[in-house]
Amino acid sequence: MGQPVRHVALRYMTRFRCIGPDCEDSCCHLWKIPVDQGHYVRLRRALSRLPGEAARRQDALVLAPPEQRSRDHFALVRLRDDGCCPFWDPDRLCAIHRHLGEELLPDVCATYPRHVTRVGTRLELTGSLSCPEVARLALLAEDATELVEVDPALLGRGATRPDKITQAGTGQDRHLDEVRGTLYGLLSRTGYPLPSRLYFAAFLAERTDDLFRQQPFDQRALEAAIDEMDRPAALQALHEAFGRAAPPLVRGLEVVVEILQPAGEQRLHPSLHRLLSTVLDSYAPELTASSGGEPDLGALATAYARRRDQVQGAFGDALGRYLSNYGRHHCIQEWHLGAGTLRAHVLGLVARVAILRFLLLSHPAALVAAARGDEAALGRVAVAVCYALTRGTAHSQALAERLGPALERRLPDLRRLCWLLAV
Repeated sequence: MGQPVRHVALRYMTRFRCIGPDCEDSCCHLWKIPVDQGHYVRLRRALSRLPGEAARRQDALVLAPPEQRSRDHFALVRLRDDGCCPFWDPDRLCAIHRHLGEELLPDVCATYPRHVTRVGTRLELTGSLSCPEVARLALLAEDATELVEVDPALLGRGATRPDKITQAGTGQDRHLDEVRGTLYGLLSRTGYPLPSRLYFAAFLAERTDDLFRQQPFDQRALEAAIDEMDRPAALQALHEAFGRAAPPLVRGLEVVVEILQPAGEQRLHPSLHRLLSTVLDSYAPELTASSGGEPDLGALATAYARRRDQVQGAFGDALGRYLSNYGRHHCIQEWHLGAGTLRAHVLGLVARVAILRFLLLSHPAALVAAARGDEAALGRVAVAVCYALTRGTAHSQALAERLGPALERRLPDLRRLCWLLAV
């Protein structure tokens, strides 16, 4: 394969700049920070040049265990007792970057929150929503998740790391662009409400589920199914069918609570723990209503619907924009190839949107924003919920491990999958 000839990004990444000490959280806090072999060697030589106390931080670089050691994960940064990086100065800036220059930063520090992948001869740039500034840029702007051509320099060091770039274009992987493009296009159909757009994606996934289990892979059958989803009459019929289905809210909330409530009891990243505590504690009467402490799902559905109607009534357009951007971002960054089937991939997306929507519309600060008509305040809540949820799942597998089994058990077909679309 020749060198990539195109460089594309979701538009929000053309606006990204690290805001350093102004950020509400830090990528240097509580992360496990790997150090690649080349920078480990160079840093060991250069750290003595740091001024004052910084020069005594050389013992912060520790070799990874031999069985886990690789060129990219050769060493680790030993965090301080407070969970912060030892190279973090009191002003929340990096001593290595300040005194030794960006070229001495380990690869992970220089590239985060950038996410670079290769598809054929194209390099794609997105960002991690675990970064609050990326979440802000990705969710709030109308044009945030448009695909645009970019200067290769925007990709930074990530563009020069082929060992970290996923390649596609052989065998069954040839359907990658058709599927991603179709999902992205369906979620971009702003003439329909977001639940209907997600229903379109779920319908396509159900219809093609068997194709992804067959060998050899039937490319023509997939293309026929995709072509059908491009017909306006077909989409209108699906929209009407979804409207008639009237999925029960209580069933969708049952799945969301099954995923979130036990996770809130486990050791999580502080940002996610605070988020779950804030939201779930606000539903304490409903979640512990029975004598056995089991949730009263009917009461929960009533309480949630009241909050949802209040926030959505005040900020329907803004909420649609935030969640649409989230879904479009997911379609580009997360590939169905890793999920095994398109159905599992879409089911995961629908569940994440439902969880994000539940946490956002239930958040006490969102209710305050709605009462005041303060859309900027709602945007701050959306960013906080999105980045905390993403960062928490990146730090802990509690939610991820619970998500898959709960979805497969509870939502084995399209009719039940629609339960989550009612949340």
